[in-house]
Amino acid sequence: MRVALVAETFRPAVNGVVNSVIRSCEHLTDRGHEVLVVAPSGDSFRTGHGHPIRVVRVAGMSIPPTGDPARPIRLIAVGRLSA
Repeated sequence: MRVALVAETFRPAVNGVVNSVIRSCEHLTDRGHEVLVVAPSGDSFRTGHGHPIRVVRVAGMSIPPTGDPARPIRLIAVGRLSA
């Protein structure tokens, strides 16, 4: 199965969202699924188990104020993703 995970933040940030997406990628690819991550940052990578994960960067924008400029809330503008 082909699975797309959409996140408001991704690597190089290190937080719960990023860790959860990476763990989900590992879990899915270990079971033979093809995973794509859609996020405003990050580059394609290999999981800790060596599976390739493609990252598609899309435009995002911060929504102020969040109270912490290091952790903006992001909106992701996703149009059509082609296979």
